[in-house]
Amino acid sequence: MMSGVSPGQAAPVRGAAIIFLLITLSYALVFAATEPFAPLSFAHWSLANAAPPVLLGYIVAEMIVPQIVSLMGWVRWAVAALTATIFSLVSYLATIVLLGLVGAGDAAGFFVQFFRGPALPWQLLQGAAYAVIALLIGLLRDRDRLVRHLSQANADVQAALMDAHEAAAVPTPLTHLLVRCATGMLSIDTGQIIRIAGADDYCEIITPTARHLGRISLNDCATRLAGQPFARVHRSHIVNLAQMRGSESAGAGRMLLTMVNGDTVITSRAGARGLRDRVV
Repeated sequence: MMSGVSPGQAAPVRGAAIIFLLITLSYALVFAATEPFAPLSFAHWSLANAAPPVLLGYIVAEMIVPQIVSLMGWVRWAVAALTATIFSLVSYLATIVLLGLVGAGDAAGFFVQFFRGPALPWQLLQGAAYAVIALLIGLLRDRDRLVRHLSQANADVQAALMDAHEAAAVPTPLTHLLVRCATGMLSIDTGQIIRIAGADDYCEIITPTARHLGRISLNDCATRLAGQPFARVHRSHIVNLAQMRGSESAGAGRMLLTMVNGDTVITSRAGARGLRDRVV
């Protein structure tokens, strides 16, 4: 990559260099076929004719066209036409100056000579054609930039939606379990729950200081406590693993769990397997 050229500029710079070489070669072939110059003169004259339109074309395509496309309606077309006109005149003036510099090695020295006769309108028309090509290349470049920008914006939106979906999929930790009881509604700190024993549509929620009878099924409790350190160890028991003091075998593939308040719970075989699967 060229020194001092960003990755986004490298491609257009390389493209301009290739176009410059092609135009220079084309001029050299025309001069070789039509003018009685020495080979070195072909190179000088070819460079003098190719350099202005390529340099101006790069400026128009990369710097001016992005400004033109931001304009509205007829203003855009007027500015594009003005750009082509200025391009043609500046390219013509730069060419005759460079041709004067090429002739500086002659006995006459540096001398700027304007084109005469049919050569003048042809030179101006040629400059206008180069301007149109530069404008079209600039429009293609601007379209590519827009496509890349939209693709990146779409990728960013998709990533944001995925992050939001993943965030929504992660349940928010439940800090309190709200249940109906004989006296109304009861909010119980989930961290204080030692175990829950259930039967039909009722369950008994045991904490270090009380035993609450709630109108909620054990299945509903298990659903609400998902993602918490609770485990359903039996069809009628949920235990808080953070409140478990120890465990031992109860035979037949079951386990006897001892809770911090001294309560014991015998698991089912499936409940015991679930606890063993959670061991790291």
